[in-house]
Amino acid sequence: MRPFLVAARGQTSHGIRAALHPRWAASLCVAPRTNSAAAIGPSSRLASGALRRSRCSREIIHGLLALLAASLAVGPAAAPGPLAAQEVLSVHAGGVRSTFVKVRGNRSFHAISGSSVRAAMTVPLTGPLAIQLAVSHTGKGAASGLGDAEASQEMRFSLLEFHTLLKAGTDPRRSVSAHLLWGASVAGVVKCTTGDLGDPDETECSDDGLVISPTDIGASFGVGVEAAVTDRRYRISLDALRTISLFDLRADSWGEVRNTSLTYTLGFGVPVG
Repeated sequence: MRPFLVAARGQTSHGIRAALHPRWAASLCVAPRTNSAAAIGPSSRLASGALRRSRCSREIIHGLLALLAASLAVGPAAAPGPLAAQEVLSVHAGGVRSTFVKVRGNRSFHAISGSSVRAAMTVPLTGPLAIQLAVSHTGKGAASGLGDAEASQEMRFSLLEFHTLLKAGTDPRRSVSAHLLWGASVAGVVKCTTGDLGDPDETECSDDGLVISPTDIGASFGVGVEAAVTDRRYRISLDALRTISLFDLRADSWGEVRNTSLTYTLGFGVPVG
């Protein structure tokens, strides 16, 4: 049994070489030359050539079958697998367009621009779902005019906001993915100023007789896209987040108003853990 296995292995090895390289096929299929024409007669040479070609065909077929079996066993080359879902620490910076929505009063409001800086931790939950915990420093406010008159005054305040957002989107392991965000925010008013529109000299709201609510609770929702860079190690994201106050600011002479804002930020994330 062992000599037969050794012989079979040898034939398969020759067959694989013959299947892969034409020189091996030629060495198997061409009969060896001899210097003695008398030693081998015409009929013997014909028989030897036929035997040689038969052996050549057999070994090439065996080699092809061996290659086919090996390819089926190994399967197609696997593409490099994506990184498993990880916690991501990210920083975001961008702008804000905010205004007031009138609940009661005689003023009209117009949007003003501010800035926002946010740090966030995104923790995967299950499938495409993740939870994002974020803290941000955001500048909001509104421009105002009496009745339908053009805006002549503005109120600005700095907020320290805490967000808890549910994040759901397409497969985050892909190079580019999209996601939805929704949740709640709780903000504390750090600073409030008021003054004439366009005048850099503004006064504290309390000095101007304005007392607003020190906290702001809101609902947030938004969309975003995320792209993986440098072998999917780092992530760049672009988000747009709408936040609407659920309670009035009670800004005295400005009436009962609720803040609404649209924050758009560019972020950079690093997987941790």
